[in-house]
Amino acid sequence: MRMMTGIEKGITVIEPGIYYDIPFAEYCEWPAINNSVLACLMGRSPLHAKVMIDGQREDTPSLSFGRAFHTATLEPELFGQTYTVAPKIDRRTKDGKARWAAFQAAPEGKELVSDGDYLTIKQMASSVRNSPAIECITNGKSEVSIVWEDEATGLLCKMRIDYLHKDRGFLVDLKTTRDASPDGFSRAMFTYRYHQQAAFYMAGFKSITKTDESLFLFVAIEKTAPYASAIYEVAGRTIQAGENAYKGALIAYKECIESGVWPSYQKEVELIDMPAWALKLEGVSA
Repeated sequence: MRMMTGIEKGITVIEPGIYYDIPFAEYCEWPAINNSVLACLMGRSPLHAKVMIDGQREDTPSLSFGRAFHTATLEPELFGQTYTVAPKIDRRTKDGKARWAAFQAAPEGKELVSDGDYLTIKQMASSVRNSPAIECITNGKSEVSIVWEDEATGLLCKMRIDYLHKDRGFLVDLKTTRDASPDGFSRAMFTYRYHQQAAFYMAGFKSITKTDESLFLFVAIEKTAPYASAIYEVAGRTIQAGENAYKGALIAYKECIESGVWPSYQKEVELIDMPAWALKLEGVSA
C-alpha cells in the first residue's frame, strides 16, 4: 500500500509511470519525494529537508546557472522562451539604475541571465555538442519525469532525468563542475551525493520498466575554459553505496512523516576531529 508523503497539499496524486514534455514547474508540484530532499536529509538533517519540502529552499546562483545550462544544452529551442539575457548596464549611475529597472520590468515570466553567464553557458553547451558526449544526448528524450512507488516504504517517489534512452536502458545526467577529471569528479560525487542520485534514479526506472538492465551515465562539463567534458559510467559498488544511502534516507523520511518530528543535529556534546587528510597535513596521524 502506498504511503502518502505528507506533501500532497491538496494536489491530485500522480500515478506511477513515465511522463514526457512535462513543464518543470508542474513536475515540482507533484506530491512525491525526490532525491534532492533525500540528499539534503542525509547530507544535512531532516529539518533541513523539511525546509525544502515546505518550499523554502534558496534558489542560489549556482542552481539558476545549472538550469540555464541544461536548457541551452538539452532544449535550446526553449532557451529564448525561458530566459532573457541582461545587457551590460552600469547600475551605479542614475541612468543605469533607471535602465535596469526598465529592463527588469520587460521580460515578464522569464528568468534573467547575465551577459557573462550567457556567454559561458553558450560555450559550455557548444563544447558538449562538439564532444563525444553528444551521443549521450541524442536519439532519446530530454527532461523525462518518472514516478514510482518504493516497495519497501510505500512512499511515492519521483525523478526528472536529464536524458533518457528508454529502449537502450540508460539514463544520462549533466553535471556542471569545477573539475571533470576522474579524481575531481569522483570527489564531487560523494560531496554532492551524486551516487545516491544515480542509484535512486536507476531504481525508479527499473520499477516502472520492470527490467534489471539499466545504465547510468554522468556527463561532467567544466564551468571554465576550455570547458572540458567527460563521460562517466557509475561503477557497481558506487551504485551499491548510493542504494544504501537512498534506502536509509527513505526510511528516515518515513519516520519523520509518521512522527511529525524533523530533528536537526545531535543534541548532546559530540567529539569532533578534522578529516584524516587535514590531520596528516598538520603532521598528526589519523
